[in-house]
Amino acid sequence: NLLLHPEPGKGSVLLSDGYFLYTNLDDVSDMIEANNPKGRKIYSEIESAGGIQIYKATYDADVVREKFQYNADDYEMLIATLGGIENTWKNIEVLLNVTTAEVKPSVNPKTQW
Repeated sequence: NLLLHPEPGKGSVLLSDGYFLYTNLDDVSDMIEANNPKGRKIYSEIESAGGIQIYKATYDADVVREKFQYNADDYEMLIATLGGIENTWKNIEVLLNVTTAEVKPSVNPKTQW
């Protein structure tokens, strides 16, 4: 996982992969809201593989910024993307009555910028 083990020059990969995950989860959420059984099937496949874990990761923000050479905007985009992933995943679980937890993103870097 690039978030936990940042590699120089791979910062854009993490941002694009994270955004790809976020937009696809949003599509799954839309399917579930529309009662499309494909949305529930995709959720089940993800959940049986361990669920979405990236937003739960505790990482060192300084190391991430340094290794990826992120500027303030890049890092802000990463935090927003992780929050969007978490929010969307939790919303899917609420839609499926898996949880009734309040949908509120959290941020888990060891340090804040």
